[in-house]
Amino acid sequence: MRGTSRTLRAAALASTTVALLAVAAGPAMAVPAPLPIANGNFATPSVTNGPQSYLTNAIPNWNITTETYSNQMCQRTDGLQCMDLNSGSPQVASQQLINVKKGDAVVITFETSPNTWSGCGVQQLAAGQPFSVGATGTPTQQYRANGVTTTQTASWSTQTYSFTATQNAPTLSFISQDNGAGGSAACGPLIANVTATDDPTPNVNTVPIANPTLAGGTLAAALGAGYLVYRRRKAGIAA
Repeated sequence: MRGTSRTLRAAALASTTVALLAVAAGPAMAVPAPLPIANGNFATPSVTNGPQSYLTNAIPNWNITTETYSNQMCQRTDGLQCMDLNSGSPQVASQQLINVKKGDAVVITFETSPNTWSGCGVQQLAAGQPFSVGATGTPTQQYRANGVTTTQTASWSTQTYSFTATQNAPTLSFISQDNGAGGSAACGPLIANVTATDDPTPNVNTVPIANPTLAGGTLAAALGAGYLVYRRRKAGIAA
């Protein structure tokens, strides 16, 4: 009888443990994955290095014709080039995110700096050059490059833009809002090193164990279920 009782208790404990593990684990969560941004490092076109070296051209994979600055003109230590968001006037640089699906949670990370061109105006740079970032069907967010008080001076900062896609393959846009006041309309904020992550299941959550009412109630239910199985089996009652 003792052996049978131990077996029944072990079975009840196993049932309870399985139930508790299922509660603790909750639904599986997806890990945000890198999202490809074509030419997000602005390596193409390749620009010969120089303190004021740039090319005015269509930038591959981006719907914009503007200046690509050499690494030296961008004043970056990582070897990357950068893009001017103005080319005679404020411009829009856009790219379709073909791998994004409706409902995905996307985080865009990028770097921005005041323009390092010698033709920019000090007043224009000191104010912090404005621009916005947006995606199709979602609100835009406002940004400013760091303000500086001398020309040809970079000041890079890392920024993020987050959105939940309202459609498949939305278009990401960087929109200059610098009209050249206090300087030149050919001088816009600089953008570099655009990367992204994509979470296809942003609304999946684990059970909030921090909630004592939910956690306690679920635990009590699981323990009660295990004990009931044990009692029924001990009494010889079919489950």
